[in-house]
Amino acid sequence: MKPRLEQGQILSFSIKNRGHTGVISQMKDPWTFINSGQMDNNLSGENGEKAVGEENLEAELLNWFKLVNRGKSALQITLVNLEMDRLSMFKPSEFRQKV
Repeated sequence: MKPRLEQGQILSFSIKNRGHTGVISQMKDPWTFINSGQMDNNLSGENGEKAVGEENLEAELLNWFKLVNRGKSALQITLVNLEMDRLSMFKPSEFRQKV
């Protein structure tokens, strides 16, 4: 997977009854996963809390592999590049917000 990774990509993990999505980043050398939820591999060292944080991507992948191995589930991993040219056609004034 490493040759395909780029900062800013969206990465999603999905199994039958659960999923998780975040953004790929890189802190010095290791690839990281910025997301919200239960922190298991938080680079700040504070695990166990629900938060927004940056986690070690390799450790996060291993967690998902262990989870699907225990449950005998299929894991779908989706890696998406956002096309900024296509996104730029949306202007903030065009978005509607429910209050």
